[in-house]
Amino acid sequence: MNAPIMPGLITAKRTFTNVTDKTLTFTATGTTVSGANITVLPPLFSVKAGKSVKLSVVITAPDLPEGQYFGQVNLKQVGGSRNLHLPVAFVRKEGAIPVDQTCAPATIPRDTGESTCTVTVQNDTLENAEVTAVSTLDGRLRLNSVTGATKVGSQIATTKTTLAARQPDRPGITPGTGPAPYLPLDAFGIAPTPIGDEQAINFTVPPFQYAGNTYTRLGIVSNGYTIAGGKLGRGRRVVPAADPARPRDAEQRARPLLDRPGRHRHAGRLRRHADRRRE
Repeated sequence: MNAPIMPGLITAKRTFTNVTDKTLTFTATGTTVSGANITVLPPLFSVKAGKSVKLSVVITAPDLPEGQYFGQVNLKQVGGSRNLHLPVAFVRKEGAIPVDQTCAPATIPRDTGESTCTVTVQNDTLENAEVTAVSTLDGRLRLNSVTGATKVGSQIATTKTTLAARQPDRPGITPGTGPAPYLPLDAFGIAPTPIGDEQAINFTVPPFQYAGNTYTRLGIVSNGYTIAGGKLGRGRRVVPAADPARPRDAEQRARPLLDRPGRHRHAGRLRRHADRRRE
């Protein structure tokens, strides 16, 4: 079981199937590093022959520093010799739904003091998120009242809601400095990749930010524009880099425009000129 993002508490479901011909009973426990805890619910279960049972694996690590940690789920047969193990890996780091808490005042006297704490959960993703928030007090504190959540006992407050996605950032263009008007790629020893008319090709690139999102793919369309995240369908076929069909006619017609003095245009304009001459 792998949890690539574990902000402090995470619950995962796992299904176990009894492939024997008799009913088996197991105890379920978890082990991990100091500062973290793995709890399996239910801690004791029976499963009939050929049947399955769903277990909840709860990982908590509120005080661990960021990094990757390991543990395991242990299933020990009651009255038998079967001992099963499920490896667990989790990465302790802030998730896509950050949680912030402030308390005023920050310190209070024992027995008589009172502080008001505000817990804020914010959805910074581009998709709606169903969130279950749980705030648990230290054993030496008591929860008096709750607003906007449900009080459970004297130390827990919880709420479940759907947080709307944030709106995408609006990209903008501002003046800046750059290279000369036109720099041919062959000057850097880069061989061209053939691409035909009304086609696109995708390139895997290092992660980059655009309009508030992170992308690792860039699409180049024959009409002269790029697409963050790559081009997929919608009337334009994505051509593999190894496609041997070289658009010789369009290439030959476009080359004289590139070679003329003063014809420093971006690829979109050059391609449109080539299309007009062909028509």
